Amino acid sequence: MLLKDKVALITGGDRGIGRGIALEFAKAGADIAFCYHTRADAAEATRKEIEALGRRTLVMQVDVANYDQVIEMVRRTSEEFGRIDIYVSNAAIAPHIPFLQLTKEQWERTLRVNLFGAFYGCQAAAKDMISKGVKGNIIIITSIAGMVGFSPPGPDYAATKAGLIALTRYMAIELAPHGIRVNAIAPGFILTDINRPVRDNPVLWEYWRKRIPLGRVGEPEEVGKLAVFLASENASYITGEIVTIDGGWVHSQY
Repeated sequence: MLLKDKVALITGGDRGIGRGIALEFAKAGADIAFCYHTRADAAEATRKEIEALGRRTLVMQVDVANYDQVIEMVRRTSEEFGRIDIYVSNAAIAPHIPFLQLTKEQWERTLRVNLFGAFYGCQAAAKDMISKGVKGNIIIITSIAGMVGFSPPGPDYAATKAGLIALTRYMAIELAPHGIRVNAIAPGFILTDINRPVRDNPVLWEYWRKRIPLGRVGEPEEVGKLAVFLASENASYITGEIVTIDGGWVHSQY
């Protein structure tokens, strides 16, 4: 088991990519703490699935845009499990609003959730790892939207995801002396609720499917398997990387 007895904390672990990562981590032997924002039913379902795999869980309701709540989430996890080996910054919103219609309030909310929330959690988790002498792993979920321009999901989402790419590279350099590796995963079109506006539109759905060289959309568990690799000793010499998982979409655009 690649992550046997490791402790992983995942933001937005109740649904979509976060859930996919949580379940794959549990299958690989890790105990799982995760937070959710509003969907208590989804969080409970994910908790049951993790525990059915024989792993311990801690579930917390957190708004990652709230600094105090994020700090408390990290503190509770470390106290409950004794340490944090892996931190996955996954929670995000994608309003799918065009540039000219995007309001000041929505722009600021997306930045607070996607970018500020990632900084809050990654910094708190890194400090906890360093204080306990843990040579840990931080994985940030960014997006190919931070690399190339396309719509949806919108300019606010794309801007935050580009910011996370820069944050990943900077953190990798600063945290390397502490033995903490930092990498990012940049998914393309993955079958999650965040892509529902496209999934519910047959014309858009077919348009995007045809543009993917592998001819299909991705599944959350595929992102989870990649996250397991990056968090494991099999990736012990990898840090500061942005790994795309998009069926070849980005490379097909050049």
